[in-house]
Amino acid sequence: TNVDLATAMADTALISRITRGELYTLAKDTLSIGMMMELSPRWQANMNLLHHPGDGDSYLSMTLNHDWRQDASLIMGLRLPDGVRGSEYGGLFGTDPISAKSGYIGAARQVFFYMQYYY
Repeated sequence: TNVDLATAMADTALISRITRGELYTLAKDTLSIGMMMELSPRWQANMNLLHHPGDGDSYLSMTLNHDWRQDASLIMGLRLPDGVRGSEYGGLFGTDPISAKSGYIGAARQVFFYMQYYY
């Protein structure tokens, strides 16, 4: 794998993002595939897949957006990292410089649902 964990662990801004469950990538070789499909004028579906061919880990993100009113949207989705321990999306072993805890640090599995309202 092309991961430089020592450099990543020295970047406190990156550690903060990882702690919040945000996506990151350190590998140089990444395959990305995305698709957006308008199911109807008010329903859109999005799917994105990131894959590292070198170590086989991947990250899948699916989102469904419904514009249920002129000024409001419902958004729901799923984010699934997949990989073995020691890969980016499976979790890298390291010590968090903020909390000083050691363990595997990786992207979070998430299911989400929220509403946006514009006024």
